Amino acid sequence: MASETIRDPKADQLLTPQNAAFVIIDYQPVQVNSIASMDRQLMLNNIVGCAKAAIAYKLPIVHSTVKYDRSE
Repeated sequence: MASETIRDPKADQLLTPQNAAFVIIDYQPVQVNSIASMDRQLMLNNIVGCAKAAIAYKLPIVHSTVKYDRSE
């Protein structure tokens, strides 16, 4: 079986660690505790599993929050 040529990560249409990132938005306790449309533990297990997959694929990870401490 012949090996396929390595694709160019910058020009290829498929997602690669060089042209993609995993973005996690607003997984703060207040927001997580307000979820009622699904089991909260299942939601947390899902995001942990997704983050572990992103780490395994060496994707850049961006974790963003909406709320911040305004007391300063």
